Amino acid sequence: MENGILTHPVLGELELRKNARARRFSFRMTEGRFRVTVPPLATREDLDRCIKELLPRLLALKERHVNKHPKRIIDTSFRIEADEFRMLVQEGEVEAPTARLMHGVLTVTCPVGTDYENKGLLMDTGHLMCAAQNIVDEEQGIDFVLNTAKNHGELAEYFKALHLHKSTSGNVVSELKKKTIIPKEDFYDRFAQSYAMILDIDQHRPFESSRSQEILELIEPEYVIHEVTAKNREEKLKNVLTQMKALGRI
Repeated sequence: MENGILTHPVLGELELRKNARARRFSFRMTEGRFRVTVPPLATREDLDRCIKELLPRLLALKERHVNKHPKRIIDTSFRIEADEFRMLVQEGEVEAPTARLMHGVLTVTCPVGTDYENKGLLMDTGHLMCAAQNIVDEEQGIDFVLNTAKNHGELAEYFKALHLHKSTSGNVVSELKKKTIIPKEDFYDRFAQSYAMILDIDQHRPFESSRSQEILELIEPEYVIHEVTAKNREEKLKNVLTQMKALGRI
């Protein structure tokens, strides 16, 4: 079976996604249709048998999803309050959506009556690790990313893409907090000073642990961007291949 959209006479559209590590079919409702994780050797006949066995449960799941997600797509009184992230969505007299970060809260203002069907969130794994400020090894970072994604609840189904890389700079942050940093007087010197610190924290290194596959299995992104840093093309290729090997893709 190949990735794509399949129409079932009872369940409607099914979005099929092959997963090389999947051992069985799994079904998840997202944006009004089922997203089906497909084992690598599964056939259409296997899928039909699985649906026949699970049909009552799948119909109940679909009904619960529809009841929880009314037709209005964007809830403009929506707010996220978490240690890692604070966000407020509101309506306002603007012609296009705007975003403003003040006092640690990202406020997104949408035009009155905003109703977008095609929308999604992008998760940047390395930046998320930086937000914790205490990640010192890859395994700890993977645990943090997985737990944070799970804590997003129903919102997690809107993750459509991943910027995939790691930053294990907790010790760097700890040392920086102990210092009194005096900014350079010249703007460009100050820019270089700040940028060097940012690069020490936001490392953009490739994942090496096979447990990074758990992130993809949980998020099931449509797009994965290998956002790894490199000094030249050869190093970029090496880092991308390192990460793809960790993901079990090569």
